[in-house]
Amino acid sequence: MSDLKRIARDAVSRCPHCGNVTGLELSPDLHYRCRICGGPRVPTRGEHPERSLREREHLVKARRAQRAAWLFRALWIVSGVIGGFTFLSTLFMLLLFSGLGTGWASLLLFGAVPLLLAFWARRRTLAARESRKDELDLAWTSVAHELLKASDRELTSAELANLMLTDERHADLLLARLNVDDQVHSRVTDDGQVTYSVRTTERFRVGDEPFDRRASNETLVLDDSSALDDASALDDASALDDSSALDDASALDDTRPPEALRRRSE
Repeated sequence: MSDLKRIARDAVSRCPHCGNVTGLELSPDLHYRCRICGGPRVPTRGEHPERSLREREHLVKARRAQRAAWLFRALWIVSGVIGGFTFLSTLFMLLLFSGLGTGWASLLLFGAVPLLLAFWARRRTLAARESRKDELDLAWTSVAHELLKASDRELTSAELANLMLTDERHADLLLARLNVDDQVHSRVTDDGQVTYSVRTTERFRVGDEPFDRRASNETLVLDDSSALDDASALDDASALDDSSALDDASALDDTRPPEALRRRSE
């Protein structure tokens, strides 16, 4: 754990929240946060100048959700304590002095109002925590996609976890999410390891054209022209055969005697 803290502290980069160039520190709710402003950040090992920092929007939303969760949690605690104390004290007074009348009994309603507010604040706190978790997942997924895209080779989940200063289980979740969204491609190597990559080549399905349409049209035109040439050549050959056959027939007629020719004409 101390090594991870040291590596996070040395992972100096510009914070998307405060703009300061500083390291990171571990956080139980945000994974990693800025050492100066406390905003959530996604660490990366090494320099990646081609990063687009698309995760900034999700990190900002996660920080807002974190602040909202703190405020609603404080309201939940305060309203719960006040409502519970008021409700229980009023109920105790009614049980102790049963002749106080309906005026004291109406105080139970005032004690129930803070309790209702506490239940509402609790629901908003849980919703804010869920929103914070979703935005952090989107931010980490975006960074994982960019690291895979910038890599010149396929990466395993262990290698991606090493680049993002996280554990292999978390990296597997990120890669599974990217694989489900069809943003990365996975394959099993000969060693039995699953590797992931972002390839620019398209995967062709049944019915897709695996080559350029213009090139295919040119090929078809060439095939049609060659077919026409073959057909014209066949027509010329058949015409030559017919003319040669007529010449042979006329030659045979010339060699026959006049009686045979007269008999043939009759």
